[in-house]
Amino acid sequence: MGLLTDKFSPEDSFPEDDFRRAWIEDPDEHAQFVADLDTVARLRAVVPPDDTMAQFALRFAITHPAVTTVIPGARNRKQAGSNTAAGRRPPLSATEVAAVDAVVPPGGGRKIWPA
Repeated sequence: MGLLTDKFSPEDSFPEDDFRRAWIEDPDEHAQFVADLDTVARLRAVVPPDDTMAQFALRFAITHPAVTTVIPGARNRKQAGSNTAAGRRPPLSATEVAAVDAVVPPGGGRKIWPA
C-alpha cells in the first residue's frame, strides 16, 4: 500500500484494477487519503535523517514489546536492502516513541486495510 513510505501525493492516480483508485475517485475515500497524507507529513518531521519513512515505520513496529518480528514488503532488491538495514538499527528511543505518539496517540490510528 505504501502510505507510510511517503511516496504518495493528493495528485497521484492508480490503475483501473487497483483498489487504491477509490482513494482518488470516491470523495469520502479521497478526503481520508488526504488526511492520511497529512498524518504522514507530520510523522516525517519525527523521522531521523538516517532513516527512510519505511525504515522508521519498521523500527516503530519492532519497538513494541508485544512484537517479535515484522514482515515487510519489498518489490525490489533496493527495498529489501533498506528493510534489512532497518532491522540492524536499534528500536526507537522513548523520545522517538513519544514524538510518534504526539502525532498519532496510541490506539488513535486507523485501520486502512482493506481500504
